[in-house]
Amino acid sequence: GDSALPDAHGVMAWPVHDGRDMALYGNWRDWLGFFAPNLRAPFTAVYDDAAQLGMVRTFPPDLAQGAKLFGFGSGFGDVGAYTDDGSQYVEMWGGLTPTFWDYTTLAANASVTWDEFWYVLSGSGGPSLATDEVALSVTREGDALRVVVAAPRPFRGTLLVTQGDQQLLREDVVVRPDASHVAICGNIAWNMGTRPTVRIVDDAGRVIASYEV
Repeated sequence: GDSALPDAHGVMAWPVHDGRDMALYGNWRDWLGFFAPNLRAPFTAVYDDAAQLGMVRTFPPDLAQGAKLFGFGSGFGDVGAYTDDGSQYVEMWGGLTPTFWDYTTLAANASVTWDEFWYVLSGSGGPSLATDEVALSVTREGDALRVVVAAPRPFRGTLLVTQGDQQLLREDVVVRPDASHVAICGNIAWNMGTRPTVRIVDDAGRVIASYEV
């Protein structure tokens, strides 16, 4: 619905296209639907900063290659046809093939299966990384790093922030779906060639999330 964007089958840069950050829903005009056929991350998500509420889908992107988002942005003329409380309407899809124009064939008696998880996020900010067990929101604040850990179920573990061989932060983490964990990590040398890495380790010592800033 936005004539400034490519038409069906076209390619749009992500997240910034022609100077507009399309990852921000406020920059959508009229309506927009798009596929992410080269998605490498194991998740998609939508998050409302004002309401502090969002939804995450985690999945194996090498198998479940389909990822689509659709929504009505500013200027859409009939929002009331889809919501009745003044809110906006957004869809998040997943599937086997990368787009609606791609097809696959199942032989007789064959099947394709995978596990995926959908869960609600609250009070955490939009995720930089999401797994089946935790979601990380990582943002730079001046010379520091702000990390928010959220989870779809009660979780205990350890938050580690490292840069090269140096451990910058180690904190115990206890989170619930309604209570995220917020940490501020200073002393980061942003001019170093090595970028900081944020890890979540469970009580068994297993790394369940790792994000390079």
